[in-house]
Amino acid sequence: MPSPDTFPPQELLEALADISLTGVVLYTPVYNSAKEVVDFAFAFLNPAAQRMLGLPANVAHTYQQQFPDTLGNGAFAFHRDTFLSG
Repeated sequence: MPSPDTFPPQELLEALADISLTGVVLYTPVYNSAKEVVDFAFAFLNPAAQRMLGLPANVAHTYQQQFPDTLGNGAFAFHRDTFLSG
């Protein structure tokens, strides 16, 4: 079994995300004053996700700003509930 020094986990994860044909987006929660999740900030988009969504690597706005219809169609609720489920 190779040692972690041979394949450092962070470097391996970054390399896999860079070459993946699947779009990968990581979000961080945005909370209101009542500690409720009200949105998600884009934390990371791999190159495939950038191409698929037509977004740069460093997106300055939030999930709901980028996809305003998600409140009405249930997509935001799905993401929020999935996050809250742990």
